[in-house]
Amino acid sequence: MPRPRRGLWLAIATTEPARQGRPRRPAGPGIDPPELLPLVIDPWRRPQREYQQQQHPENGGSRKRQPGIGGRKRRTNSSRGSGLDPGNGGGGRGTAGGGHAGTAGSRHSTAVGHHLQLQRLLSRCQSAAELHGLLLTRLHDVSALDVAFAWHLAASRDFFQGAPAAHEAGEASAAVQLHALLVQLAEERLGSMGPVALSTTAWGCAASQLPCQPLLERIAQQAERQLYRFRPRELCALLWAGALANPGDLRLLKLCSRLLEGGMSLELFSPHDLSVLIWCCGKAQYGTPELLEATTAECLAQVDAFDAPSAARLLHGYAMLQHRPPRLLGPLTRRCVSIMGEFGAHDLSLAVSSLGKLLCDPDLQFLLSAASRAAALVPSARPEHLTNIIWGFARLGHSPASGRFTLKLCAHVGSQLAEYGGELVGAVLWALAKLQYSPSALFLDRVLAYMTAEMTNLSPATLATSMWSFGILAAGSTRVSKEYGVRFRTFAQQALVHLGEPSRVGSLSVHDMPSVLIALATLQVRPADHLAKRLADGCCQVVDALPGEGLSRLAWAVATLQLRDQPQLVQAIVEAPAACKLLPQGIAQLVWSLAALECCPTELLKALSTALVGTPIPLHGLDPIQPADKARIVWAFAQLGLHDRQLMNRLLGTLKARDVGKLGPTGVAAMLWGCAKLQHHPGPVLDLLAKYVGSNLERFSRVQLLQLGWALTRLGYQDAAVLGTIAARVQAGPQQPASPAEPAGLA
Repeated sequence: MPRPRRGLWLAIATTEPARQGRPRRPAGPGIDPPELLPLVIDPWRRPQREYQQQQHPENGGSRKRQPGIGGRKRRTNSSRGSGLDPGNGGGGRGTAGGGHAGTAGSRHSTAVGHHLQLQRLLSRCQSAAELHGLLLTRLHDVSALDVAFAWHLAASRDFFQGAPAAHEAGEASAAVQLHALLVQLAEERLGSMGPVALSTTAWGCAASQLPCQPLLERIAQQAERQLYRFRPRELCALLWAGALANPGDLRLLKLCSRLLEGGMSLELFSPHDLSVLIWCCGKAQYGTPELLEATTAECLAQVDAFDAPSAARLLHGYAMLQHRPPRLLGPLTRRCVSIMGEFGAHDLSLAVSSLGKLLCDPDLQFLLSAASRAAALVPSARPEHLTNIIWGFARLGHSPASGRFTLKLCAHVGSQLAEYGGELVGAVLWALAKLQYSPSALFLDRVLAYMTAEMTNLSPATLATSMWSFGILAAGSTRVSKEYGVRFRTFAQQALVHLGEPSRVGSLSVHDMPSVLIALATLQVRPADHLAKRLADGCCQVVDALPGEGLSRLAWAVATLQLRDQPQLVQAIVEAPAACKLLPQGIAQLVWSLAALECCPTELLKALSTALVGTPIPLHGLDPIQPADKARIVWAFAQLGLHDRQLMNRLLGTLKARDVGKLGPTGVAAMLWGCAKLQHHPGPVLDLLAKYVGSNLERFSRVQLLQLGWALTRLGYQDAAVLGTIAARVQAGPQQPASPAEPAGLA
């Protein structure tokens, strides 16, 4: 940074990467407290007019610049009037009273000197106690700009560090005393503050993280009266402070929106200003369509000027608003790719997690470059940033294999479990399960032991997430299921004991209860009756808000756990809006669950059947209804005794020889049993299914062979060799059960 010219050091909020060796302070989700760069402002521009207004409020600070002030001093003739101070009798050049104007200009120059000298003294303070003592000794010399400078100094140098905890404990630490003094000084000089002083003081109040709501409200009222004088950077700093300290107060945002709609040019806003503006709208959950459209258009025009912090903050603002600007996301992510090397851990975590919240589809090049950048940041990045990155990738459905990020992250988490803590470890587990990534045995051993030891300290939401993650990891990998299935079930049983405690059962959010039931069903652990009722009642409250996939999974969990004594939950699932909007896979899971629960909602099943029949058959490629789903649907309708000829023809008519092998023993047995139960001859498919049975008899269990023999006989199958072999194997005794990797629950 070049050596600054002499002038007033005034605080304008901006952001830059965190300095080495010192972690950033938390300041609300999505934006760290901006690192403030003190900008050198020409003392004869607006800040000087503010200073003149403080010293001479009677003339509104309308003094003109004098040749002898602000640069090299030159002698003036006291007999020549300068016309600077009409209130003191100056009437223009060569008029009587000019001597007074010259004297006033000399006094004003002295005041500016004192002002600069005080700021130099303030800037030398290295602690809250030192700054507090200096302000007390110069109490009557402190101007409004000096107060703003002191706020900026205290916040940017971490003088308020530890003050929130001390304030809550009732301790009168030096930081708390300094904050109280600055609040007092700001309130006393608020009437003479201009835009720079107001925005800087507001920023300092918000960054202190101490209660000063009355002062911020008065600053907002003062700013409303002169908002048209604010430059974009000052306006955004003021909005940022208001959004951080009091997100519910929309006055300034609404005024800003009216200013922009009334003609204030967005071209004056830099990418930093635009990102802060959108972030403030997201934090306050406020944004008119006109404002969002105008800011999006300006962001698109300046997209090549965005740096990493501004791009990340802009994405986070849109994520908080749940607003996806389709025209902007593509160019913005391409801009992120070109500057990916500038992204720190915090900015990258914001960008990736925000895109994950928006559930958008970024360019593949962005995903690859972001994964490579994340892999390079693994050893030094903070745990919460790494967790947000893997969480964002999981939401986007992209496995970040580039740069071996997932592998490095698992190794880092396994070696730093105490640093991550139970909440972040649970979030990492969720992401790995969502990505269907099978971690190493060392990682699972360490994480399972740590989460078991910390179980009493984990929140109910984390316990629910961990159970769900372990269940998905076991279901997605035969190796994990064999090696860790019993240990995962033991963890779930212990977690249920903690969740069932009276002090904790009420603290489990209803939004987490469907995940708990799904996790228990996956691990085959049935909850106690009182806890099952609590979980069922909670699921009933949120079932209408579940997406299609979540609804079908919940129905599967209820059927797997055989919660027949919770009819209110089954009825809520049947009546849920998403039940009629399911994809074929979800329909198969739902109808199988209803059949397993012996629940037959005729109207819903007719609607689902119509949807399946109407599923188009592609001329080329795979049928949208997968073979395993066809087997589940046939079995479910047969179990319920519903024969829909059109549905059966749609399911069986498209079944090819290559599809029979995908069914496996369980699927083949279920399909043949269902056709026989409904007395629906499958046509040519019967020979395909029987041929598979004859070639794979050793893979069927004894129960399945009994079902096959009965079904083939009832369907009129005439191959005596196949039927005789089945009968012989049944008489020989029990066989090996079906493979765990094959579809289960159909027999």
